[in-house]
Amino acid sequence: MKHKLIRALLALFLLAAGFPVFGNGFVSEAITDYGVKITDLSFVMMFLCVIFFVLVVGVIGYCLWKFRATGPGQEGAKIHGFPALEIVWTVVPALIMLWLGAISSVLVIQQLNPPAQTLLIKVTGYQFGFNFEYFDSNTAFDTNSSDIKVEKNICGNPAVSVKIKSLNVKTTDDFTIPKGTDIRFLTTAKDVIHSFWVPEFLVKRDMVPGLVGDFWINAIKTGDFTAKCAALCGASHGVMVAKLHVVEKQDFETWLAAQAAASPQAN
Repeated sequence: MKHKLIRALLALFLLAAGFPVFGNGFVSEAITDYGVKITDLSFVMMFLCVIFFVLVVGVIGYCLWKFRATGPGQEGAKIHGFPALEIVWTVVPALIMLWLGAISSVLVIQQLNPPAQTLLIKVTGYQFGFNFEYFDSNTAFDTNSSDIKVEKNICGNPAVSVKIKSLNVKTTDDFTIPKGTDIRFLTTAKDVIHSFWVPEFLVKRDMVPGLVGDFWINAIKTGDFTAKCAALCGASHGVMVAKLHVVEKQDFETWLAAQAAASPQAN
């Protein structure tokens, strides 16, 4: 009776151990299509981890109980070799790892190759806030045009550049993006290392003085969110936040036109 109770409690403990992984608070709710893919892949990985943990620990526990010595001076059962089982527990995890690796590689490649035309927002971190500057970006832009410039050395790679055209909109600690639009962020810093993080993007980029990082997203939900600095950058690091507003495309166009009209460059 005592042994049955112990086994039942152990089984409940192993099952309960996996529950927090799948709770709402484990990861932020993704508001981008890329973030949804990352969340789905994370849950698949965590589910597999829980399954294999329970399976391996369960088999070990069963063997310790089933093949234990039954009395003083006795030895447990001696078992050696089971080629078929050994092949299965080697090949199956290997195939699962290859499958997960292939999916992860596709997502990484997707993030490293932004669309040819995007709304581009350059984010500059400083102690202790964020500046946002809006641009139109298109690889087909003619660099001979006076209003087109080239942002070079993206992610520290001299071969990577992006052609941008200013939209004459700058904001501080508050920025707005449209839903359903490809948006590319360029990140850098004025003084010390910062890190630009919107938890609901499920993407984070460090902001390093003299270097330009980048990532791109496509928002699938509207609402108000918070961007934070995720690198300890000084005494007021905790208050280095910015408000993010994700709105419908029409509302964004209205907001952008109003911001451009109020800009000093437009006057």
